[in-house]
Amino acid sequence: MDKFAPAAGFRNLLLHMYAEIDIEKVYGYLQNNLDDINNFARFIAEYLKKS
Repeated sequence: MDKFAPAAGFRNLLLHMYAEIDIEKVYGYLQNNLDDINNFARFIAEYLKKS
């Protein structure tokens, strides 16, 4: 779960500081962390199936 902490921080940045976001940094983050985002989505989907 610790692996997802940076993604949570990124999500918080997007939600709470959207006016200050550098779109090039967002693009770079997504290019370099897409596997982590996909893994997180799978983790959440599995969790919801069990709930």
